Amino acid sequence: MGRRRGAVLVFGLVMGWVALAIPADADVAPDDNPSGERAAAPACQGTNCDGLDPVQAGCDVNVSNADSQTVPGVGTVELRWSPECSTNWVRVRDFTGASSSLEICAADRDRHRTICWDAPNPGATGTRGGDMVYSAADTCAEGWIVVDGQSVQERNLWSSACPGR
Repeated sequence: MGRRRGAVLVFGLVMGWVALAIPADADVAPDDNPSGERAAAPACQGTNCDGLDPVQAGCDVNVSNADSQTVPGVGTVELRWSPECSTNWVRVRDFTGASSSLEICAADRDRHRTICWDAPNPGATGTRGGDMVYSAADTCAEGWIVVDGQSVQERNLWSSACPGR
């Protein structure tokens, strides 16, 4: 076998092993990029990000919480902000699971645009994240979750640009 074919074979075997090591269901436990490093520019910007997964789109670097709330028996609900993509989304850390449904919603109140994501496998625990909505830094973003058809938060989450906040 030639040197080039051997290298291609080894590369293929390594890539196959890497593919098996990565969880197949990234939607079950998406999380932000803890290192803050990016291999490439985000896949979207502004309204092109509406309805996209923040991790898959590369908008999960250098993010911050616009608001958060600990909900007993549910987890910590966070309204996330990405300055690179100008988007918000809701993430639930330490989610305890649901019986039948988990809906994660984020809205840009100034554009009257709401994005809700019905989580697959609502009984899965851990970190769960919803899809993004474009919401410029000077506009009002809102976030909430619905567990088993019931609103479980004392209040919705709001960005700093919302009136009365």
